[in-house]
Amino acid sequence: MRRFLSDTRAQRRRRCGRSPACIRRHLRAEVLESRLLLTADAYEPNNSIAEVAQDPVGGTSPNFGLVTNTRVITDLNLDDSADWYRFETTETGTTHDYVRIDFLNSQGNLGLQLYDASGHQLADSKDPYSDFQKISLNGEAVGTYFILVYGDANPNYTLTVDPPGNSPDDLYEPNDTRFQVATETPGAIGSAYLGTVNSDHVITDLRLEDAADWFEFSTTAQGISANYVQVDFANSQGNLGLQLDDANGNQLADSKDPYSDSQKVSLNNLAAGTYFIRVYGDANPNYTLTISPPPVDESLSVDVFPATFSETAGPGAAVATVTRTGDTSNALLIHLASSDITQVKTPVTVTIAAGQASASVPIDAVDDLIVDGAHTVDVTAWASGYESGNANVSVTESVAPTPVVTNTNDTGSGSLRAAITAANASTGPITITFNIPGNGTQVIEPQNPLPVIKNSVVIDGNRSRPGVAGAKTALRA
Repeated sequence: MRRFLSDTRAQRRRRCGRSPACIRRHLRAEVLESRLLLTADAYEPNNSIAEVAQDPVGGTSPNFGLVTNTRVITDLNLDDSADWYRFETTETGTTHDYVRIDFLNSQGNLGLQLYDASGHQLADSKDPYSDFQKISLNGEAVGTYFILVYGDANPNYTLTVDPPGNSPDDLYEPNDTRFQVATETPGAIGSAYLGTVNSDHVITDLRLEDAADWFEFSTTAQGISANYVQVDFANSQGNLGLQLDDANGNQLADSKDPYSDSQKVSLNNLAAGTYFIRVYGDANPNYTLTISPPPVDESLSVDVFPATFSETAGPGAAVATVTRTGDTSNALLIHLASSDITQVKTPVTVTIAAGQASASVPIDAVDDLIVDGAHTVDVTAWASGYESGNANVSVTESVAPTPVVTNTNDTGSGSLRAAITAANASTGPITITFNIPGNGTQVIEPQNPLPVIKNSVVIDGNRSRPGVAGAKTALRA
Protein backbone atom coordinates (compact mmCIF):
# COMPACT_ATOMS: atom_id res chain seq x y z
CA MET A 1 0.00 0.00 0.00
CA ARG A 2 2.86 2.38 0.81
CA ARG A 3 4.30 1.79 -2.63
CA PHE A 4 0.91 2.56 -4.18
CA LEU A 5 0.70 5.84 -2.29
CA SER A 6 4.16 6.91 -3.46
CA ASP A 7 3.32 6.18 -7.11
CA THR A 8 1.29 8.42 -9.39
CA ARG A 9 -2.15 7.21 -10.48
CA ALA A 10 -0.88 6.46 -13.98
CA GLN A 11 1.98 4.40 -12.58
CA ARG A 12 -0.38 2.40 -10.39
CA ARG A 13 -2.71 1.63 -13.28
CA ARG A 14 0.17 0.44 -15.52
CA ARG A 15 1.50 -1.78 -12.76
CA CYS A 16 -1.89 -3.44 -12.21
CA GLY A 17 -2.58 -4.36 -15.78
CA ARG A 18 -5.78 -6.45 -15.76
CA SER A 19 -5.38 -7.94 -12.29
CA PRO A 20 -8.70 -7.54 -10.35
CA ALA A 21 -6.97 -7.69 -6.98
CA CYS A 22 -4.50 -5.05 -8.04
CA ILE A 23 -7.26 -2.80 -9.35
CA ARG A 24 -9.10 -3.05 -5.99
CA ARG A 25 -5.91 -2.11 -4.14
CA HIS A 26 -5.51 0.74 -6.59
CA LEU A 27 -9.05 2.10 -5.93
CA ARG A 28 -8.62 1.85 -2.15
CA ALA A 29 -5.38 3.75 -2.48
CA GLU A 30 -7.05 6.53 -4.47
CA VAL A 31 -9.82 6.93 -1.86
CA LEU A 32 -7.28 6.98 0.96
CA GLU A 33 -5.14 9.41 -0.96
CA SER A 34 -8.06 11.83 -1.48
CA ARG A 35 -8.89 11.74 2.22
CA LEU A 36 -5.27 12.29 3.27
CA LEU A 37 -5.17 15.38 1.09
CA LEU A 38 -8.30 16.92 2.75
CA THR A 39 -8.03 19.23 5.73
CA ALA A 40 -10.46 18.45 8.54
CA ASP A 41 -13.29 20.99 8.81
CA ALA A 42 -14.06 23.09 11.89
CA TYR A 43 -16.63 20.61 13.23
CA GLU A 44 -14.20 17.70 13.64
CA PRO A 45 -13.87 15.43 15.51
CA ASN A 46 -17.41 14.15 14.89
CA ASN A 47 -16.80 10.58 13.82
CA SER A 48 -19.34 8.89 16.15
CA ILE A 49 -22.61 9.47 18.02
CA ALA A 50 -20.76 9.19 21.31
CA GLU A 51 -18.28 11.92 20.35
CA VAL A 52 -21.03 14.33 19.29
CA ALA A 53 -23.33 13.60 22.25
CA GLN A 54 -20.53 14.51 24.69
CA ASP A 55 -19.56 17.69 22.86
CA PRO A 56 -20.80 20.92 24.52
CA VAL A 57 -23.24 23.06 22.56
CA GLY A 58 -21.94 26.21 20.92
CA GLY A 59 -19.44 27.56 18.43
CA THR A 60 -18.36 24.98 15.89
CA SER A 61 -19.59 22.07 17.96
CA PRO A 62 -21.36 19.35 15.94
CA ASN A 63 -23.81 19.28 18.85
CA PHE A 64 -26.17 22.05 17.71
CA GLY A 65 -28.43 21.75 20.73
CA LEU A 66 -31.91 23.28 20.36
CA VAL A 67 -32.52 24.40 16.76
CA THR A 68 -35.44 26.78 16.32
CA ASN A 69 -34.33 28.57 13.14
CA THR A 70 -32.96 27.26 9.87
CA ARG A 71 -29.27 26.48 10.27
CA VAL A 72 -26.96 26.30 7.24
CA ILE A 73 -23.32 25.20 7.64
CA THR A 74 -20.99 25.55 4.66
CA ASP A 75 -17.41 24.48 3.90
CA LEU A 76 -17.78 21.03 5.41
CA ASN A 77 -15.84 18.05 4.05
CA LEU A 78 -15.92 14.34 4.55
CA ASP A 79 -12.29 13.24 5.08
CA ASP A 80 -13.09 10.07 7.01
CA SER A 81 -15.80 7.43 7.17
CA ALA A 82 -18.55 9.59 8.74
CA ASP A 83 -19.58 12.99 10.06
CA TRP A 84 -22.16 13.06 12.88
CA TYR A 85 -24.28 15.98 14.12
CA ARG A 86 -26.82 16.33 16.91
CA PHE A 87 -29.87 18.66 17.21
CA GLU A 88 -33.06 19.05 19.26
CA THR A 89 -36.58 20.18 18.23
CA THR A 90 -39.44 21.87 20.09
CA GLU A 91 -42.36 20.94 17.84
CA THR A 92 -43.58 18.00 15.77
CA GLY A 93 -42.17 18.12 12.25
CA THR A 94 -44.18 19.06 9.18
CA THR A 95 -43.60 18.65 5.46
CA HIS A 96 -41.80 22.03 5.56
CA ASP A 97 -39.09 20.65 7.84
CA TYR A 98 -36.04 18.66 6.76
CA VAL A 99 -32.34 17.85 6.94
CA ARG A 100 -30.31 18.22 3.73
CA ILE A 101 -26.79 18.09 2.34
CA ASP A 102 -25.66 19.68 -0.94
CA PHE A 103 -22.43 18.76 -2.74
CA LEU A 104 -20.92 18.00 -6.14
CA ASN A 105 -21.44 14.32 -6.84
CA SER A 106 -18.50 14.39 -9.24
CA GLN A 107 -16.24 15.10 -6.26
CA GLY A 108 -17.59 12.21 -4.23
CA ASN A 109 -21.06 10.88 -3.63
CA LEU A 110 -22.51 11.31 -0.16
CA GLY A 111 -25.34 9.69 1.80
CA LEU A 112 -27.52 11.04 4.60
CA GLN A 113 -29.14 9.24 7.55
CA LEU A 114 -31.33 10.34 10.46
CA TYR A 115 -31.32 8.69 13.90
CA ASP A 116 -33.38 9.16 17.04
CA ALA A 117 -31.97 9.85 20.51
CA SER A 118 -31.52 6.12 21.12
CA GLY A 119 -29.48 5.63 17.99
CA HIS A 120 -32.20 3.94 15.95
CA GLN A 121 -32.10 4.75 12.25
CA LEU A 122 -35.22 6.61 11.10
CA ALA A 123 -34.41 7.41 7.48
CA ASP A 124 -31.72 7.11 4.81
CA SER A 125 -31.12 9.03 1.58
CA LYS A 126 -28.49 7.76 -0.91
CA ASP A 127 -28.91 8.64 -4.57
CA PRO A 128 -25.71 7.78 -6.46
CA TYR A 129 -26.39 10.34 -9.17
CA SER A 130 -27.66 13.34 -7.19
CA ASP A 131 -25.90 16.46 -5.97
CA PHE A 132 -27.99 16.50 -2.79
CA GLN A 133 -29.65 14.21 -0.25
CA LYS A 134 -32.70 15.19 1.80
CA ILE A 135 -34.69 13.67 4.68
CA SER A 136 -38.05 15.05 5.77
CA LEU A 137 -38.84 15.63 9.44
CA ASN A 138 -42.57 15.37 8.79
CA GLY A 139 -44.31 13.68 11.71
CA GLU A 140 -41.16 13.40 13.82
CA ALA A 141 -41.99 14.16 17.45
CA VAL A 142 -40.34 16.72 19.70
CA GLY A 143 -36.95 15.35 20.75
CA THR A 144 -33.29 14.77 20.02
CA TYR A 145 -31.95 13.59 16.65
CA PHE A 146 -28.61 12.65 15.10
CA ILE A 147 -27.48 13.23 11.50
CA LEU A 148 -24.96 10.97 9.76
CA VAL A 149 -23.17 12.07 6.59
CA TYR A 150 -21.30 9.18 4.96
CA GLY A 151 -19.98 7.99 1.61
CA ASP A 152 -17.03 8.91 -0.58
CA ALA A 153 -14.51 11.51 0.47
CA ASN A 154 -15.81 14.91 -0.58
CA PRO A 155 -13.96 18.22 -0.23
CA ASN A 156 -16.99 20.41 0.18
CA TYR A 157 -20.58 19.94 1.26
CA THR A 158 -23.27 22.11 2.93
CA LEU A 159 -25.52 20.89 5.73
CA THR A 160 -28.99 22.46 6.24
CA VAL A 161 -31.29 21.80 9.18
CA ASP A 162 -34.75 23.34 8.70
CA PRO A 163 -36.47 22.56 12.03
CA PRO A 164 -40.14 22.50 13.03
CA GLY A 165 -41.61 25.76 14.32
CA ASN A 166 -39.26 28.09 12.48
CA SER A 167 -41.93 29.40 10.09
CA PRO A 168 -44.30 32.08 11.48
CA ASP A 169 -47.86 30.84 11.64
CA ASP A 170 -50.97 32.84 10.70
CA LEU A 171 -53.02 35.32 12.71
CA TYR A 172 -55.63 32.73 13.75
CA GLU A 173 -53.28 30.50 15.77
CA PRO A 174 -53.52 28.77 18.14
CA ASN A 175 -56.41 26.88 16.57
CA ASP A 176 -55.04 23.37 16.64
CA THR A 177 -58.12 21.74 18.24
CA ARG A 178 -61.87 22.17 18.25
CA PHE A 179 -61.80 22.85 21.98
CA GLN A 180 -59.25 25.65 21.61
CA VAL A 181 -61.46 27.44 19.08
CA ALA A 182 -64.67 27.00 21.10
CA THR A 183 -63.21 29.04 23.99
CA GLU A 184 -62.25 32.04 21.84
CA THR A 185 -64.21 35.29 21.57
CA PRO A 186 -66.64 35.12 18.61
CA GLY A 187 -65.83 37.57 15.83
CA ALA A 188 -62.76 39.08 17.51
CA ILE A 189 -59.72 40.00 15.40
CA GLY A 190 -57.61 36.88 14.95
CA SER A 191 -60.25 34.64 16.52
CA ALA A 192 -60.84 31.33 14.75
CA TYR A 193 -64.34 31.45 16.28
CA LEU A 194 -65.84 33.50 13.46
CA GLY A 195 -69.25 33.94 15.11
CA THR A 196 -72.41 34.30 13.02
CA VAL A 197 -71.61 34.42 9.31
CA ASN A 198 -74.33 36.19 7.32
CA SER A 199 -72.52 36.76 4.03
CA ASP A 200 -69.54 35.39 2.11
CA HIS A 201 -66.55 35.31 4.46
CA VAL A 202 -63.07 35.02 2.88
CA ILE A 203 -59.86 34.67 4.92
CA THR A 204 -56.55 34.84 3.05
CA ASP A 205 -52.88 34.33 4.03
CA LEU A 206 -53.55 31.26 6.15
CA ARG A 207 -50.93 28.55 6.58
CA LEU A 208 -50.89 25.02 7.94
CA GLU A 209 -47.80 24.51 10.08
CA ASP A 210 -49.13 21.81 12.40
CA ALA A 211 -51.54 18.87 12.36
CA ALA A 212 -54.73 20.90 11.79
CA ASP A 213 -56.35 24.33 11.73
CA TRP A 214 -59.87 24.58 13.23
CA PHE A 215 -62.49 27.30 12.70
CA GLU A 216 -66.00 27.72 14.14
CA PHE A 217 -68.97 29.57 12.62
CA SER A 218 -72.75 29.82 13.01
CA THR A 219 -75.56 30.19 10.48
CA THR A 220 -79.07 31.61 10.91
CA ALA A 221 -80.91 29.71 8.18
CA GLN A 222 -80.97 26.31 6.52
CA GLY A 223 -78.36 25.83 3.82
CA ILE A 224 -79.13 25.53 0.13
CA SER A 225 -77.09 24.03 -2.72
CA ALA A 226 -75.32 27.36 -3.33
CA ASN A 227 -73.79 27.38 0.17
CA TYR A 228 -70.41 25.83 0.93
CA VAL A 229 -67.07 25.90 2.73
CA GLN A 230 -63.91 25.82 0.58
CA VAL A 231 -60.11 25.97 0.88
CA ASP A 232 -57.91 27.05 -2.04
CA PHE A 233 -54.16 26.44 -2.18
CA ALA A 234 -51.27 25.37 -4.40
CA ASN A 235 -51.20 21.58 -4.21
CA SER A 236 -47.51 21.63 -5.18
CA GLN A 237 -46.79 23.36 -1.87
CA GLY A 238 -48.66 20.76 0.19
CA ASN A 239 -51.96 18.98 -0.26
CA LEU A 240 -54.79 19.89 2.14
CA GLY A 241 -58.01 18.24 3.26
CA LEU A 242 -61.25 19.82 4.48
CA GLN A 243 -63.64 18.44 7.10
CA LEU A 244 -66.96 19.79 8.44
CA ASP A 245 -68.29 18.85 11.90
CA ASP A 246 -71.49 19.75 13.72
CA ALA A 247 -71.60 21.49 17.12
CA ASN A 248 -71.18 18.14 18.90
CA GLY A 249 -68.09 17.17 16.94
CA ASN A 250 -69.83 14.70 14.62
CA GLN A 251 -68.24 14.64 11.18
CA LEU A 252 -70.68 15.74 8.47
CA ALA A 253 -68.45 15.89 5.40
CA ASP A 254 -64.86 15.45 4.25
CA SER A 255 -63.02 16.47 1.06
CA LYS A 256 -59.51 15.18 0.24
CA ASP A 257 -58.43 15.10 -3.41
CA PRO A 258 -54.67 14.45 -3.65
CA TYR A 259 -54.40 16.19 -7.02
CA SER A 260 -56.59 19.27 -6.56
CA ASP A 261 -55.76 22.87 -5.66
CA SER A 262 -59.02 23.21 -3.70
CA GLN A 263 -61.32 21.25 -1.41
CA LYS A 264 -65.04 22.01 -0.98
CA VAL A 265 -67.91 20.77 1.20
CA SER A 266 -71.56 21.72 0.73
CA LEU A 267 -73.85 23.24 3.37
CA ASN A 268 -76.97 22.12 1.48
CA ASN A 269 -79.86 21.16 3.79
CA LEU A 270 -77.84 21.80 6.94
CA ALA A 271 -80.01 23.47 9.57
CA ALA A 272 -79.20 26.83 11.14
CA GLY A 273 -76.64 26.25 13.87
CA THR A 274 -72.97 26.05 14.82
CA TYR A 275 -70.36 24.21 12.75
CA PHE A 276 -66.63 23.45 12.92
CA ILE A 277 -64.15 23.45 10.02
CA ARG A 278 -60.97 21.35 10.12
CA VAL A 279 -58.18 22.00 7.61
CA TYR A 280 -55.60 19.21 7.67
CA GLY A 281 -52.95 17.51 5.55
CA ASP A 282 -49.45 18.48 4.49
CA ALA A 283 -47.86 21.67 5.72
CA ASN A 284 -48.78 24.47 3.34
CA PRO A 285 -47.47 28.06 3.45
CA ASN A 286 -50.56 29.73 2.01
CA TYR A 287 -54.23 28.84 1.72
CA THR A 288 -57.53 30.72 1.56
CA LEU A 289 -60.69 29.77 3.46
CA THR A 290 -64.10 30.76 2.05
CA ILE A 291 -67.46 30.35 3.78
CA SER A 292 -70.52 31.02 1.64
CA PRO A 293 -73.34 30.75 4.21
CA PRO A 294 -77.09 30.21 3.83
CA PRO A 295 -79.21 33.29 3.07
CA VAL A 296 -79.96 35.13 6.27
CA ASP A 297 -83.61 35.27 7.29
CA GLU A 298 -83.67 39.02 8.00
CA SER A 299 -87.13 40.54 8.24
CA LEU A 300 -89.13 43.12 10.15
CA SER A 301 -92.44 42.75 11.94
CA VAL A 302 -94.74 45.44 13.37
CA ASP A 303 -97.09 45.15 16.32
CA VAL A 304 -99.46 48.01 17.32
CA PHE A 305 -101.25 48.18 20.65
CA PRO A 306 -104.07 48.95 20.96
CA ALA A 307 -104.99 47.96 17.44
CA THR A 308 -108.27 49.96 17.56
CA PHE A 309 -108.65 53.55 18.77
CA SER A 310 -110.79 56.61 18.16
CA GLU A 311 -109.77 59.36 15.79
CA THR A 312 -109.91 61.74 18.72
CA ALA A 313 -107.33 59.75 20.77
CA GLY A 314 -104.67 62.19 19.57
CA PRO A 315 -100.86 61.88 20.09
CA GLY A 316 -99.72 58.58 21.52
CA ALA A 317 -103.00 56.87 20.68
CA ALA A 318 -101.07 53.60 20.37
CA VAL A 319 -97.52 52.18 20.48
CA ALA A 320 -95.90 50.50 17.48
CA THR A 321 -93.13 47.96 18.19
CA VAL A 322 -90.80 47.03 15.33
CA THR A 323 -88.87 43.74 15.69
CA ARG A 324 -86.04 42.43 13.52
CA THR A 325 -84.69 38.92 12.95
CA GLY A 326 -81.12 37.92 12.15
CA ASP A 327 -77.95 39.66 13.26
CA THR A 328 -78.42 42.20 16.07
CA SER A 329 -74.78 43.19 16.50
CA ASN A 330 -75.21 46.56 14.77
CA ALA A 331 -77.77 49.37 15.10
CA LEU A 332 -80.46 49.37 12.39
CA LEU A 333 -82.31 52.40 11.00
CA ILE A 334 -85.99 51.64 10.35
CA HIS A 335 -88.28 53.72 8.12
CA LEU A 336 -91.96 54.01 9.08
CA ALA A 337 -95.02 55.04 7.09
CA SER A 338 -98.81 55.27 7.43
CA SER A 339 -101.06 54.35 4.54
CA ASP A 340 -103.47 57.21 5.49
CA ILE A 341 -101.94 60.22 7.20
CA THR A 342 -105.40 61.79 7.60
CA GLN A 343 -106.10 59.06 10.16
CA VAL A 344 -102.73 57.92 11.60
CA LYS A 345 -99.30 59.54 11.78
CA THR A 346 -96.04 57.75 12.55
CA PRO A 347 -92.45 58.96 13.15
CA VAL A 348 -90.39 59.00 9.97
CA THR A 349 -87.74 56.66 11.40
CA VAL A 350 -86.86 54.65 14.48
CA THR A 351 -83.49 53.06 15.32
CA ILE A 352 -83.08 49.61 16.82
CA ALA A 353 -79.99 49.85 19.00
CA ALA A 354 -77.01 47.50 18.64
CA GLY A 355 -77.60 44.32 20.58
CA GLN A 356 -81.37 44.85 20.59
CA ALA A 357 -83.99 43.06 18.52
CA SER A 358 -86.77 45.67 18.71
CA ALA A 359 -87.70 49.29 19.31
CA SER A 360 -91.04 50.99 20.15
CA VAL A 361 -92.46 54.37 19.11
CA PRO A 362 -95.79 56.18 19.71
CA ILE A 363 -98.21 56.70 16.83
CA ASP A 364 -100.83 59.44 16.68
CA ALA A 365 -104.53 59.43 15.82
CA VAL A 366 -105.74 62.25 13.54
CA ASP A 367 -109.28 63.72 13.73
CA ASP A 368 -110.24 64.71 10.21
CA LEU A 369 -113.43 66.46 11.46
CA ILE A 370 -115.39 64.60 8.79
CA VAL A 371 -118.11 62.09 9.49
CA ASP A 372 -116.76 59.32 7.25
CA GLY A 373 -116.92 56.23 9.43
CA ALA A 374 -114.16 53.90 10.63
CA HIS A 375 -110.91 53.46 8.71
CA THR A 376 -108.35 50.66 8.44
CA VAL A 377 -104.80 51.98 8.20
CA ASP A 378 -101.54 50.09 7.45
CA VAL A 379 -98.43 50.94 9.48
CA THR A 380 -95.36 49.75 7.53
CA ALA A 381 -91.70 49.40 8.55
CA TRP A 382 -88.78 48.78 6.18
CA ALA A 383 -84.97 48.86 6.18
CA SER A 384 -82.21 48.16 3.69
CA GLY A 385 -81.64 44.42 3.28
CA TYR A 386 -84.72 43.41 5.28
CA GLU A 387 -88.13 42.15 4.31
CA SER A 388 -90.62 44.84 5.31
CA GLY A 389 -93.30 44.34 7.94
CA ASN A 390 -96.69 45.93 8.55
CA ALA A 391 -99.67 45.96 10.91
CA ASN A 392 -103.32 47.02 10.47
CA VAL A 393 -105.00 49.44 12.86
CA SER A 394 -108.64 50.49 13.01
CA VAL A 395 -109.53 54.15 13.60
CA THR A 396 -113.14 54.64 14.67
CA GLU A 397 -115.38 57.65 13.95
CA SER A 398 -115.94 59.94 16.93
CA VAL A 399 -119.11 61.83 15.73
CA ALA A 400 -122.39 60.09 14.93
CA PRO A 401 -123.12 60.88 11.27
CA THR A 402 -126.49 62.22 10.11
CA PRO A 403 -126.89 60.69 6.66
CA VAL A 404 -129.22 62.60 4.33
CA VAL A 405 -131.09 61.09 1.40
CA THR A 406 -131.23 63.61 -1.44
CA ASN A 407 -132.55 61.50 -4.36
CA THR A 408 -134.57 58.42 -5.21
CA ASN A 409 -131.70 56.65 -6.94
CA ASP A 410 -130.97 53.04 -6.06
CA THR A 411 -127.23 53.64 -5.57
CA GLY A 412 -124.68 56.40 -5.42
CA SER A 413 -124.20 59.49 -3.38
CA GLY A 414 -127.41 60.78 -1.73
CA SER A 415 -129.24 57.48 -2.15
CA LEU A 416 -130.91 55.60 0.67
CA ARG A 417 -128.48 52.74 0.12
CA ALA A 418 -125.52 55.08 0.70
CA ALA A 419 -127.19 56.52 3.82
CA ILE A 420 -127.69 53.06 5.36
CA THR A 421 -124.05 52.15 4.58
CA ALA A 422 -122.87 55.32 6.33
CA ALA A 423 -125.12 54.61 9.34
CA ASN A 424 -123.65 51.11 9.65
CA ALA A 425 -120.17 52.66 9.86
CA SER A 426 -121.14 54.68 12.92
CA THR A 427 -120.77 53.53 16.52
CA GLY A 428 -123.85 55.26 17.90
CA PRO A 429 -127.60 55.80 17.22
CA ILE A 430 -128.28 57.36 13.80
CA THR A 431 -131.24 59.14 12.21
CA ILE A 432 -131.50 59.14 8.45
CA THR A 433 -133.27 62.21 7.14
CA PHE A 434 -134.56 63.09 3.67
CA ASN A 435 -134.23 66.19 1.52
CA ILE A 436 -135.46 65.15 -1.91
CA PRO A 437 -136.44 68.00 -4.27
CA GLY A 438 -140.00 68.16 -5.64
CA ASN A 439 -143.59 68.27 -4.28
CA GLY A 440 -145.70 65.37 -3.18
CA THR A 441 -144.62 61.93 -2.30
CA GLN A 442 -141.18 60.77 -3.55
CA VAL A 443 -140.93 57.04 -4.19
CA ILE A 444 -137.70 55.01 -3.81
CA GLU A 445 -137.70 51.67 -5.58
CA PRO A 446 -134.55 49.61 -4.77
CA GLN A 447 -133.43 47.35 -7.61
CA ASN A 448 -131.57 45.10 -5.15
CA PRO A 449 -132.00 44.41 -1.43
CA LEU A 450 -130.85 47.26 0.79
CA PRO A 451 -127.96 46.65 3.27
CA VAL A 452 -128.84 45.02 6.56
CA ILE A 453 -129.03 47.69 9.25
CA LYS A 454 -126.47 46.89 11.95
CA ASN A 455 -126.81 49.82 14.34
CA SER A 456 -129.68 51.67 15.99
CA VAL A 457 -131.07 53.64 13.04
CA VAL A 458 -134.20 55.82 12.70
CA ILE A 459 -135.47 56.34 9.15
CA ASP A 460 -137.78 59.37 9.20
CA GLY A 461 -139.60 59.42 5.86
CA ASN A 462 -142.14 62.02 7.05
CA ARG A 463 -139.64 64.80 6.59
CA SER A 464 -138.97 64.65 2.91
CA ARG A 465 -138.34 68.36 2.63
CA PRO A 466 -137.97 70.26 5.88
CA GLY A 467 -140.36 73.21 5.92
CA VAL A 468 -142.51 71.93 3.04
CA ALA A 469 -145.94 70.76 4.21
CA GLY A 470 -147.12 67.36 2.96
CA ALA A 471 -143.79 66.38 1.47
CA LYS A 472 -143.30 62.68 2.13
CA THR A 473 -141.19 59.74 0.97
CA ALA A 474 -142.42 56.25 0.25
CA LEU A 475 -140.35 53.11 0.05
CA ARG A 476 -141.65 50.56 -2.42
CA ALA A 477 -140.21 47.03 -2.25
